Amino acid sequence: MLPDDYNSELIALISLLDEPDSRIYGKVRDKISSYGTEAIHSLEAAWDHSFDSLIQKRIEDIIHEIQFNNLLFEFNKWRHYHFNDLLKGFMLVAKYQYPDLIEKTITDKMGSDYPGCVARIEQKSHPTRKCKSDKPYFV
Repeated sequence: MLPDDYNSELIALISLLDEPDSRIYGKVRDKISSYGTEAIHSLEAAWDHSFDSLIQKRIEDIIHEIQFNNLLFEFNKWRHYHFNDLLKGFMLVAKYQYPDLIEKTITDKMGSDYPGCVARIEQKSHPTRKCKSDKPYFV
């Protein structure tokens, strides 16, 4: 959660999204994006209360940019530290389409298969042969 002075600054920046000057709008967009995922809730609330299609489009673009940058960060983290966890990589790919995806929900649905599957991973085997399951999973 953002401190009050940051929250009021963010709200003030969001109110400037109707700025016609593209240079000023670019600076406002960059500053809002620098808040990261913490800004998404405020942006969504502003989108709900706005009837101006330009502002709504700009808010959508900023939210998408924040989510995409966060996803790139997560991919780099996965690439360096968790590259053997294919399910984690799959979850990151799915988060591009479903940014609110909660990984725990999916692993809970998979139940006891996931830990057993991870334990059977052989380092030299092809990724498609690392885990065998006869159950399809639908979320």
